Amino acid sequence: MMEGSVMRVRDTKRQTRVMEIYQADELKTGQDYFYAAYVMQHGGSTESYLLAHEFSLASLALGYTRARWIAAASYDRLLKSIGRPQRFGTQYSTLGGAGMSLYQTDDGVRDSLRTVLKVPSLDSARARETDFAKRFPPSTKPIFSLATFAPDRPPPAEFDVLDLKSGDIAPEPLNQPQPEYPGSLLPRNLAGSAFVNAVIERDGTASNIKIALSSHEAFGAAAETAFRQWTFKPGVKQGRPARVIVMVQFNFAPPTAK
Repeated sequence: MMEGSVMRVRDTKRQTRVMEIYQADELKTGQDYFYAAYVMQHGGSTESYLLAHEFSLASLALGYTRARWIAAASYDRLLKSIGRPQRFGTQYSTLGGAGMSLYQTDDGVRDSLRTVLKVPSLDSARARETDFAKRFPPSTKPIFSLATFAPDRPPPAEFDVLDLKSGDIAPEPLNQPQPEYPGSLLPRNLAGSAFVNAVIERDGTASNIKIALSSHEAFGAAAETAFRQWTFKPGVKQGRPARVIVMVQFNFAPPTAK
């Protein structure tokens, strides 16, 4: 199996080359657009997924029917990248240490349409998800961390940015109730995770609690319910209480997998 960093370097080079070919208007045939779609499908950004989908549509318009699956998959990945449920059930999520599970899927697409696009049935996708859950059992320990910011996109001035190497102290979770596994998902035996963003105020209370990302909305609801019961010792910046943004990753495993 190819090591992840090597694969990313290779994929980046391929994407750069595809964009050079595209900008030079040298994508001509359905097969050209088909292979370009596959390369851009691994681009890691909403823009690259959009191009992958457009390339797959161009491939189909030029009569290259092998592009049916990538047309569906690129659309699913595009929707996933903007936080919306996928349509066809081609995308799975790992979300940190939470194992692999089927990304949230809209139930409005019929399997007859999936068949036209060479996509397995939704039952088949869920069966694969169950297999993944057995093969890659997740850790259920929450992961607490300070939010990170790019140098050109710092947090608003009303928040503190801690420098732990210089003696600042991160908020400390004191009481940490664990979320309950959602009963509605028990029949599906899913693993998954949810990320909660929040502000830890200078008195240690949590505010602005939001679900940043979840592999299923039921995991998000369970994570938020649990996090609202957490208590904290406030962070410290230069000897004074700090107001900081934090993130907690909650991982879920079905009771039988723990």
